[in-house]
Amino acid sequence: MAKTIESPLETRNKAKDSTCYYVALMRGFADKKRDLLDLGTGTVLMINPLVDDFRTIVAIEKHKGFSDFIFKSPSVEIINTDIIDFTITRSFDVISIFGVMNYLNQKEAEGIYKKLRGF
Repeated sequence: MAKTIESPLETRNKAKDSTCYYVALMRGFADKKRDLLDLGTGTVLMINPLVDDFRTIVAIEKHKGFSDFIFKSPSVEIINTDIIDFTITRSFDVISIFGVMNYLNQKEAEGIYKKLRGF
């Protein structure tokens, strides 16, 4: 799908979209002095509205076809890699991981949480 979509809206399922709730939740943590790490950015429906709300956003997305939709901004760093393989090299003020954990097995999920806890 990441290779064929032309708009991130094409990936929405028929269920009621809850993106506005995720954005509102994240804005509650937002500050121009805070850095956000978003794991499994996907089709960027949550990240794009937040580009101006954080000092920096590091978006981790396995599929370049999805991350191509991220707004180009000096405050946004895109890393195209699997979140399982991603190495965290610094701390972040806010970390988000929406809609990802249900695709991981227990060992993978525990590994990610251990990485995050290290900072």
